[in-house]
Amino acid sequence: MSADSTYPAVAADDFARRFSQRGGNLMWLLGAGGSAAAGIPTAWDMICQFKQQLYISQRRVSPKMVADLANPAVRRELQSFVDGLGNLPPPGAPDEYAALFEAVYPSEADRRTYIASKVSGAKHVLRTRRSCDNDAGRTCSSRLDDQLRSVDR
Repeated sequence: MSADSTYPAVAADDFARRFSQRGGNLMWLLGAGGSAAAGIPTAWDMICQFKQQLYISQRRVSPKMVADLANPAVRRELQSFVDGLGNLPPPGAPDEYAALFEAVYPSEADRRTYIASKVSGAKHVLRTRRSCDNDAGRTCSSRLDDQLRSVDR
């Protein structure tokens, strides 16, 4: 165990032996990478999309103007716009995601619909979450748990 961790370090060969004997009793904790691999946008992706949606709707411009979210110039333009609004947290603030999400979709029902649309193509993630809730499986995601739980109802 490392001095800065409360969790024991397990060597790869030890893990392989444990997994072969206890695979059904091990729990996997998947982060944003697992969600992204399943086709669910990461929080970072959604933050960029929320800024884009605010920009398009409030500036009344063509979505084509800011379509390329990978372009640093587009991201700077979107951030400059959001900064100019004056009522949203700065980039990287702990409440940035929530504030932008609520600015774009003030209605909780609309936010639920948005999340449902993002996870609809990743049904295996929902089944995995459902299995975890029923304690029949051993895979959980650390991200989107509340949203998945509400969509799964």
